[in-house]
Amino acid sequence: MQIFKKPTLLYIFLLLTLSTTCFAGDAAYIASPAQATSKGAGDAYTYLDNGIYQINTKVGMVTDIALAPGEEVTYIGAGDTTRWTVDKAISGAGISKQWHLYIKPLQTGIQTNFIINTDKHVYQLIVTSSSTYTPIVSWIYPTEVRNMSVYKDNNAGQSISTSKGTAGVPVRNIVSYGYKISDGNYAWKPTVVFDDADKTYIKLGAGTASSEMPVLFIVNGDNELNLVNYRIGKQDGATFMIVDRLFNKAVLVVGKDNKITITKGK
Repeated sequence: MQIFKKPTLLYIFLLLTLSTTCFAGDAAYIASPAQATSKGAGDAYTYLDNGIYQINTKVGMVTDIALAPGEEVTYIGAGDTTRWTVDKAISGAGISKQWHLYIKPLQTGIQTNFIINTDKHVYQLIVTSSSTYTPIVSWIYPTEVRNMSVYKDNNAGQSISTSKGTAGVPVRNIVSYGYKISDGNYAWKPTVVFDDADKTYIKLGAGTASSEMPVLFIVNGDNELNLVNYRIGKQDGATFMIVDRLFNKAVLVVGKDNKITITKGK
């Protein structure tokens, strides 16, 4: 009795089409180092639920996996536990307490996965041992906004409210509009930047809602990028970044190459 029939050309075509579609869908959830934002000596990925992050390591070198400050590690698992070493440690204290995982391969040309669970996030990593490595890996959490407040522009008599507005301290009158915004054709490029001598407000472009949200870094005196906390506010359909400090220079970044520089007093 013949159990399997010879596959037809139509059957083969449908099978190949389905397989290609499935693999393409899976690839969309994997973030490579090329999609990360350069941050000092390391890379910063934009955190996404169910995201998978590719990380390069190297024999004889340790890669620091820096988790979000304030979260607690609840589980660490690896597919290959014999050819990789993992240590963990804490830096800082109080609200600055931060868990670090230190991953080191014992051989070149091997690959495995790691799953790190915390009380706030799940990190899924594909880790490869190669000839190059990333010293530090961290994440940016653009959809997570803390300490939401309502701010008032006393000059315009209007409020800029965050998505979870609570009673906050109104800002003082606008002190300075003296910020230069560099060139760049991005939907999210700021249209105006101002401060009230306490906080800085960045009004993003009208196309922000339909594009990827940029990440804000402050440039310090050594020309290094430092990630800064900010809130996302709305006013009359416009999107604002509300930064709880003043700065002389900042950079808005999407990916590795899409950047806008904001400079005060230039």
